[in-house]
Amino acid sequence: MIENLERFLEEESGDKKVLILTGTFDPSHSGHVHCVESGLRAHENSLACVLANTWNPFKDLSGLDWNRRWETISITFSEFLDEKFQKKVHLVGDMEIINSRAKFEGLIGRFKGRIIRLMGNDRGDLLESSDKLGVSTIVTDRSEVPISSTLIRAGLEQGDTSQFEHFVSKRVLEAYRNPRKA
Repeated sequence: MIENLERFLEEESGDKKVLILTGTFDPSHSGHVHCVESGLRAHENSLACVLANTWNPFKDLSGLDWNRRWETISITFSEFLDEKFQKKVHLVGDMEIINSRAKFEGLIGRFKGRIIRLMGNDRGDLLESSDKLGVSTIVTDRSEVPISSTLIRAGLEQGDTSQFEHFVSKRVLEAYRNPRKA
């Protein structure tokens, strides 16, 4: 886990491009993994960062505590990510960036020659943000993985996740069904 994204970009990633997928990942699913893999296929000599955040004004979060949500993101990427990409993908645990869109955008601006935003084709709000920042963006066609966290949460609320089970880890679904269990 990357505890300081700025230091990672300055010191640890070398001169490689860094692909960044942001979102609430509430819950995480194979569509998120698909975005990262598509970006890494397009930019073979790059690294990818997965940055869960708390600053999406368009989403109400599920209430799953932060540590448990990170655990579910880790589970999703360990279960669905192609083995050949395992060493290229890093989860970001930098709480300053996670809790502040302004700090994230400042970092993007500083490193915009090396950063590429990743997003699924369902995220027009992020595309507009990326355009304003002048950062390269890869928009991934998610028709192969037609899932969203919003649909999964709706299924959880209705008590029927059968249509999503091949997109979401059973362990992640269980964490959302029983959020208080450790």
